[in-house]
Amino acid sequence: IGGHGEDRIRAEFRLRLGAVQLQHRLINHNLIEADQVSATVLQ
Repeated sequence: IGGHGEDRIRAEFRLRLGAVQLQHRLINHNLIEADQVSATVLQ
């Protein structure tokens, strides 16, 4: 039973990690776009 619980915890951890990585990717993408926009405006 203990091993089964570990699998569930690992699966949840992987899901959370994936969500966090996706969030970071979206934030980085938005920051890059914002940089490009401000660079265009400053020119």
